[in-house]
Amino acid sequence: MLLLVGSQEGTAHLPLVVLNPGDKALLLDPFYPSHLGGLQLASAEPVLLPLRSDQGWRPDFEALDAASWDQIRLMVLGFPHNPTATTGEQAWVDAAVTKALAHGCVLAHDNPYVDLALDGVAPALLRNPAWRRCGIEFFSLSKSWCLGGYRLAFAIGAEWLITGLRQLKGIVDFNQSLALQAGAIAALEQASDWPEQLCATYRERRDRMASALEAAGWRVPRPSMALYLWLPLPAAAKAAGLDSEGFCAALLEATGVALTPGNGFGPSGEGWMRLALVHPIEELEAGAQRIGRWLASL
Repeated sequence: MLLLVGSQEGTAHLPLVVLNPGDKALLLDPFYPSHLGGLQLASAEPVLLPLRSDQGWRPDFEALDAASWDQIRLMVLGFPHNPTATTGEQAWVDAAVTKALAHGCVLAHDNPYVDLALDGVAPALLRNPAWRRCGIEFFSLSKSWCLGGYRLAFAIGAEWLITGLRQLKGIVDFNQSLALQAGAIAALEQASDWPEQLCATYRERRDRMASALEAAGWRVPRPSMALYLWLPLPAAAKAAGLDSEGFCAALLEATGVALTPGNGFGPSGEGWMRLALVHPIEELEAGAQRIGRWLASL
């Protein structure tokens, strides 16, 4: 186990441990931006694996042939998945482990949302018995425990990966103070039921916000994990000739409501946008009403 200054720090530094310049690494598309940033930091070549809504955002590992897999040195996954708000399945992670073992690549699984599945059970690399042979998993207190400002996370993985990441961190950063670590320990020991309470809050926000947007004529898929709605571009926006970035910019200008355009998460994010359910429900519903009035004017 290795303490991290947030899981983003760990996923961004890992490519420097396992990759040489020009090595290929597999990313899901859409992806969390720091996953690509870590590859760029290591001068690696990203190979994008598109996720599709009509396949439930399931990664199709068979889309790459064996020769392509043999060139992959690192595979970066994350389920529950940001930005699509999909919990995912253990079988998906198990399939990734099988590919990693067969083709000699490292599997990095970013799992800061492991406690925030609203439907189903969150998958985990550590649930696969072969994790010590090929992988490393990143966990964070930022999302499930609302300790984002603390920048506290940890990684568990194959001994050689933990050792390598520890050596790299020894020359590029320092870990958090013992006071912050004590706060995290207190959260885990004294409020073990906190994520369960948080899921109830996010489930209400998800359902009420989705209903409010649907009342405004926006088709809203119900996400299976907390924190986000992953919204398709509304028909009215398409008719107005707007892409996801143009839609979000126009919406912000007209209503003051900020969504994140999907193309910021990779090419396959185009046509989608992410809404964060991080405000009280009254504020979210007020924002939905503003969105609805603006959509009606398009």
